[in-house]
Amino acid sequence: MKKWCMLLLLLLLPNVWAISNVQHSLDGTRVTLTYDGTPPFLINIRGDQNIGQPGGYVWAKTDAKIYTIDLGFANNPSGNFNYGVKDTSWSSTNSFTTAYIPKENVFVIEDDGTLIYLDGEINRGAITKKFYEKNGDYYDFIVIYTTDEQLRGSPENAIYTKNDVK
Repeated sequence: MKKWCMLLLLLLLPNVWAISNVQHSLDGTRVTLTYDGTPPFLINIRGDQNIGQPGGYVWAKTDAKIYTIDLGFANNPSGNFNYGVKDTSWSSTNSFTTAYIPKENVFVIEDDGTLIYLDGEINRGAITKKFYEKNGDYYDFIVIYTTDEQLRGSPENAIYTKNDVK
């Protein structure tokens, strides 16, 4: 009779055998992950989908079922991140996109022969295109300063960019 009572008691205890219910919430560049499973948990956040492989922006070990980190340090202009959580095995790969806000808003673009015309005029279109290729569409206004004393600070080198906010 005693054996039956012990077995029944074990069956009534809630057990989570694998990582489950993995979710995230965002506040700008701050992400909070929640999950169910058996601690300790490993967390891997990265730009690619190679969860569990060396590299990435974040590797963390915790016993808590919630993990929060500000990813403002991550140099990831797309703002796209993938993550996984592991207890005994990795969760499926999940993803989120942060509002990428660079810490520094001064960028140097070296002329490759296409940015300044031979007559000294600035090719604003080529500069803007190169800027957005490297930095993404996160800016509403660009001011261009050159190392050429005759062009430096010239007001016609301010460029308004399209803003799709409605």
